[in-house]
Amino acid sequence: MQRAASYASDGQMTFDGKIQVDGRWMDMSIHPRDDTLFVQRGIGDSASAGALQGLTFGIARGWKPDPRKIDEALRSFLQPVGCTASPSYEVGSTDSNYEARYSCPSGVDLRAIMAAQRAALQRGEPLRP
Repeated sequence: MQRAASYASDGQMTFDGKIQVDGRWMDMSIHPRDDTLFVQRGIGDSASAGALQGLTFGIARGWKPDPRKIDEALRSFLQPVGCTASPSYEVGSTDSNYEARYSCPSGVDLRAIMAAQRAALQRGEPLRP
């Protein structure tokens, strides 16, 4: 959880955008200092998964994203600005938090681009150059 907390701004975790992974929306944040992206099941999806587990006494498990699908979604998201992402990896033990390193061509400031488009990205719109 410490790693996820490092994405927080002013003590609060905020999401900079959404990406669609295997037909479901996941929240995404860009790290304020590191060249990494944090991807997490949407809050509604996480809450319904927890309720399902509670109702079935832990037998039923919620949807767990396939990291390969997360990688595909990140590739598609970053492609318009020429950035790439390394394969994602789980962060913590919640089955819902993933992180990936990204790199961009010289002169491309992904943080600034995402900040300028934040409202649109939070609605699930694609990243624009």
